[in-house]
Amino acid sequence: MIKAHVRHILVPDEERCRELKERIENGEDFKELANRFSHCPSGHNGGDLGEFGAGRMVPQFEDVAFGGELNKLHGPVRTQFGYHLIEVLSRGEKRDSPLSALRHAYQAGLRACQAGVRSIFSRRRDPGPWG
Repeated sequence: MIKAHVRHILVPDEERCRELKERIENGEDFKELANRFSHCPSGHNGGDLGEFGAGRMVPQFEDVAFGGELNKLHGPVRTQFGYHLIEVLSRGEKRDSPLSALRHAYQAGLRACQAGVRSIFSRRRDPGPWG
């Protein structure tokens, strides 16, 4: 699965978004501005959203996350949430770690066992001659 690692700043109006973009392009720190101005909870983490796969964000945001140039400031990008400045830090194919793969296999086995137990207890039992 292809994943993108993105940070962003979310503000309610385009004017503020353009102002912040200019400040970053003039050398101000992205993380500091995200912490001060972003309306997204990720602002407290410098705007870092971490890695995510396709289908997790709104289309306008994903267009940049999966198609925008790396390490370049994109925006303003308008979504239903407001205006974003987006920086794509990395993008690529990510494989599950061996521990993660083991966890997924364990969880699948556990779900199969739970389904088996449910089917045993959900069967109607023949009450026999007593009832």
